[in-house]
Amino acid sequence: MENCLGRSEQFQELNRKLTKEANKLTNEMQAGHVPIFQRWLEKKLQCIDKSKDLMGRNPNLTINDLAIILDNRIEREAKKLDKTNLFEMMETIYSTLSALEWTRNIVRTVVLKYRQL
Repeated sequence: MENCLGRSEQFQELNRKLTKEANKLTNEMQAGHVPIFQRWLEKKLQCIDKSKDLMGRNPNLTINDLAIILDNRIEREAKKLDKTNLFEMMETIYSTLSALEWTRNIVRTVVLKYRQL
């Protein structure tokens, strides 16, 4: 049976990684970058916050389930990107898509680590 996040070692490690990345992003945002990069950093922070919230609200969620949820969101955003013709919308969708992929990659590193153990 796959480990549930709950308060497991996996949960603790993922929570630490996400918190560490959020702190780095917060410091990076204070550096004052161009608006498009600033919005991308904000999207990354939003993805981290939503992932941590999801983990907290669903203690039986597995780490793989969280990665699958992120994969599904990525697919939905990619479909939106394919359908839009407006640059402003493309930029927003791409920023969200990139932030979701980045967050999923953090989650997947923990999945892979525990798969090897």
